[in-house]
Amino acid sequence: MHTLWQLEIAALKGIITTLYMETRMSNDLNKNDVQKLILSLLKPDPRKAKSAAELVKLIDVSRLHKFSKKDQKQEDDVLEKQAQRRVLRILDDMIDKLIYGVEELPTKPRTFYLKNQTDYSSLLQILYGLNSNIVMHLPAEERSEIELLDSRQMPNSVALWQQKIYVGRSGFCHRAEADPEIIRVIYKAVESEQFVEFDYQTSTGKRSTLEAFPWGILLKGDSCYLVANPHDSGKPWPVTYALHRVKNPKFTNRLTENAPGRPQDKNHFQQFCKERQLDLFANEDDAEIQLQLRFINGKGRSLHETVLAADQQIVPINSKEFRLKATVKNCFELHRFILGYGADVEVESPLRLRELIAEKLKAAATIY
Repeated sequence: MHTLWQLEIAALKGIITTLYMETRMSNDLNKNDVQKLILSLLKPDPRKAKSAAELVKLIDVSRLHKFSKKDQKQEDDVLEKQAQRRVLRILDDMIDKLIYGVEELPTKPRTFYLKNQTDYSSLLQILYGLNSNIVMHLPAEERSEIELLDSRQMPNSVALWQQKIYVGRSGFCHRAEADPEIIRVIYKAVESEQFVEFDYQTSTGKRSTLEAFPWGILLKGDSCYLVANPHDSGKPWPVTYALHRVKNPKFTNRLTENAPGRPQDKNHFQQFCKERQLDLFANEDDAEIQLQLRFINGKGRSLHETVLAADQQIVPINSKEFRLKATVKNCFELHRFILGYGADVEVESPLRLRELIAEKLKAAATIY
């Protein structure tokens, strides 16, 4: 169905003229014609909603007075009121049927606007654009339709959904705040594919100034990271930089064409993040291992749904224990995950990981 509300005012007038030409032989407008006129004149923005009286003026009362059962020589104001009642009845009927998406604006009695039918789909489109994994949270019909959405159909209703969706913290800590101006420069550098120079302080306090080519943005929970390749790294892969630790970013004049350290093609960044498991902060030296854990005290039940790997296997031992096997990266994130379970998990294999976790737990016990 063509979305008439997207047309410009001039085009709307053209529609009215066309409808008039189509109906002038009968010198009358039927209900379907009036519905089309109303839909074309309604706006998707509630702030620009129109009342029945406004619609009557836009449609032209002289074309609606044919609905009057009384003498057509009545005063114009009487005919206008009758036309308004006719429009209200049509709007009420459209609302009852819920087929055109016309809604009554609650803050202004008897004022109507055209509800955009793709509000929810457009929000999903935005989320899908950020992360294709959002598909797993969609109903079957949306899964097949979301890739067909046209960005030109995106409504100005994101603010509405911002009032309906709450994004909580991914952990106990509040997220680190990045300066809006820093965000603007970094995002512009990513978008325009320009080298950017900035000051950076690592989590251990080491400070440096570097120039890098930005590959993209990594979102991990509440945190945001710049993925960029330092100009003088001599390596083909990038590094992650927490955006809240970036200071004084600025563009440089270094040419980007054929510059070393750039992604191989437009899909390389996504492929790199997925294959390297960059969201786990894994590096090139982190090997895949055959992990075997024993969970006790009834812990770890959520791992039935939030799996560690595609080949994960869970074998019950008794009512409060189970054994988990999975092929995973032996990386920082895995160590932190295991340590987070404390005394409720035992690393059974590989042996080197078991020894590493034992050393960390012994060191922690020594402190206490």
